[in-house]
Amino acid sequence: MHLRYESVAPVLIVERVEPTRDFFRDRLGFAQTAEVEHEGALGFVMLEKDDVTIMVQSHASVIADFGDDAARSMNEAISGRGAAMLYVNVSSVEIIIPQVADADVIVPPRRTSFGMHEIVVREPGGHAVAFASRLPQGEGV
Repeated sequence: MHLRYESVAPVLIVERVEPTRDFFRDRLGFAQTAEVEHEGALGFVMLEKDDVTIMVQSHASVIADFGDDAARSMNEAISGRGAAMLYVNVSSVEIIIPQVADADVIVPPRRTSFGMHEIVVREPGGHAVAFASRLPQGEGV
């Protein structure tokens, strides 16, 4: 039997789900397709746009789902040597730039030597999100 990978979706672990959900939903046009409440607040949401899925879960909900020890191990992984950045390929970074211009811009728009046009911002939950589109042939740095 052959193992087939079907998709991968990041789970952004944050203090409060709503600011990160609003960033992707309200600024970038993602649709909220699922939600789970936890202790009277949002504990988890799933957001989708085109072929991209992003999940957002609160620290408190992670602890409730996985237990203290597993949550502590996950937190150590994401806050230290196991940190990750979302790298989202889009059809045109030029369309994204105005939508994130007043966000915390980590790397301003740039053209890379490997042929990409990128901008990197920090979403309200603290994660770095790079948006990138391929430059026409020969337009890299």
